[in-house]
Amino acid sequence: MDTVDTSDLITIAAQCSSGNCPTIYRDGADVLVQGYAVEAVAGAGALPDGELVVRIPAELVREAARRLD
Repeated sequence: MDTVDTSDLITIAAQCSSGNCPTIYRDGADVLVQGYAVEAVAGAGALPDGELVVRIPAELVREAARRLD
């Protein structure tokens, strides 16, 4: 798993101001998503090593998309 220097992250959209909730960050050309881990996704099959499915509110994705344009 990669280690990220949090001082380089730019918050794009968040559900709260404390950083302890679903949040979407920008790290250079990449986007990082903090959310609630989902243990299994029906029909998705096995995830590759190093990947994780997270749940975030759809409104957070819409807000991030507006800000990334």
